[in-house]
Amino acid sequence: AAADLEHALTAARRSGDRRVEAMALKELGLVHHSLGQPGRATALLLQSLDRCRESGDRFGAGWVLQDLGDMRLRQGAWREAARALEQALDIFRQLGARRTEASVLRSLGELHRAQGRLWKARACLDAAMVIQRQLGLKPRLAQTLAALALVQAATGDHAAARRSRREAHALSCRPSRSAAPRPGQMDQ
Repeated sequence: AAADLEHALTAARRSGDRRVEAMALKELGLVHHSLGQPGRATALLLQSLDRCRESGDRFGAGWVLQDLGDMRLRQGAWREAARALEQALDIFRQLGARRTEASVLRSLGELHRAQGRLWKARACLDAAMVIQRQLGLKPRLAQTLAALALVQAATGDHAAARRSRREAHALSCRPSRSAAPRPGQMDQ
């Protein structure tokens, strides 16, 4: 994957396409993170963020900030994680991108839980669930419910934690319906 992304990055730079360059840098950063190279990963994500800002791609910048925040969260760099996630949340709210707003709220909930700020964690997770329920995002809702169950258990609300875990499990086990339209149903 890294070699393919390096080729894509070279091609994007040759053609001068800043948006494709930004996305190649972002994906390459995530690959380096998965390879256990946090310094290289961070540098690539920051370069991607610069390219997004240069090209005026606010949505792309939000994605990079979310990935950067999630990466920093997993590294235990909470201050940097919070800064990146709050910036991503602001961008997605301004753009009306509710699906990604909910995803960032879940990440913020996980950050607050890691910091022991359980009530803030619950508020973020509850807000994410509202959006995910409204949009029918069942797999994402299941993930948020699982995170909420941890917070509920940590605050001593074990009955609510069991309910959240059961609902998350039920959502995860439901067979999903195919999103592809049947013949003759296009644009109906």
